[in-house]
Amino acid sequence: MGRTTIYRIIGGILGLFREVVSEALDYMNAHSEHLEKKLTESQTAKAGFLNKTASLEKEIARLLEQVEKLPEDTNEEE
Repeated sequence: MGRTTIYRIIGGILGLFREVVSEALDYMNAHSEHLEKKLTESQTAKAGFLNKTASLEKEIARLLEQVEKLPEDTNEEE
């Protein structure tokens, strides 16, 4: 086997290696973008959920405070 043949074989291997690396990186980058998008959506949904639950908690506490101020009903059954 001559030097030219060896260079051609190694060059082919290097070309395939670069192609595989490129395809793998393309896949990983696309997957990363998808994951980042889902993470952003999840964080937005979580923030909305926490805001709504905090508002509900405040409203429930406010209602409880108002009930505490009402006079006792002596005819009420427990």
